Amino acid sequence: MATTTSHPPCPLVEAMKKNATPEKLYDTMVIVKVGPSEKEFHIHKGLICHYSEFFRGAFKGGFQENEGAVTLDEDRVDVFQCFSNWLYTGKLLAEDQKFDLEKAGDSKHLLGIYVFAEARGIPRLKNEIVNHVLSSVVNQKCIPINHIRYVYENTPEKDKMRALLVDIMTRWSTVDVNDFFNDETRNTYPSEFLFDACKATIGLTNVKKPDVSAKGWKKLNKCDYHDHTDINAPQEPKPLTPAPTDNSTP
Repeated sequence: MATTTSHPPCPLVEAMKKNATPEKLYDTMVIVKVGPSEKEFHIHKGLICHYSEFFRGAFKGGFQENEGAVTLDEDRVDVFQCFSNWLYTGKLLAEDQKFDLEKAGDSKHLLGIYVFAEARGIPRLKNEIVNHVLSSVVNQKCIPINHIRYVYENTPEKDKMRALLVDIMTRWSTVDVNDFFNDETRNTYPSEFLFDACKATIGLTNVKKPDVSAKGWKKLNKCDYHDHTDINAPQEPKPLTPAPTDNSTP
């Protein structure tokens, strides 16, 4: 009889359920204009501010609060459409659609949503993309190898998606890590990724993490690659900095 590995619920999911009442989420409507064409999305202010640190600052921080509109002319309409779908349904795509990471376009689109979520302070959405990538590894034995450079060019150091891609490429039992250390990969992959892969391969104590089969990834805890930043947690007040003392003599 097959056994399954259970993990505790994601702490960020549990934390963000607090105070997420319909009265607070579904209040007044705001407008987000996206892309060069400024396509308008009408979204509840409470909902978008609950999930996004960026939009909370935009709509509740004062600088555009009176206008009730934000323009994101450099963001992609298709990416924001997925974000809007996710806000209201918990799903990135419509019921009859799904991402296929074996298709380069779908892979780039999915990671584009992750980059958007990173830029706009939406940790829950980032975690959703991580879950999709892990599911692709388990079910399709497919990884977004062609977009490693894109991820590294658009995410900060220590980002969880970076860590996931490095672990997949260095721990998946069907991948030969020696294939990454040659003249071709030096020009294909960013130097930061190759450095991270090298560290993951030899470890600080020259002990590599154990290899994991495609099926084995199903047993790993997804939270190891989640961003658990609770953007709704009360912020501790910063200590006041005492005024400098002038000890000079007249």
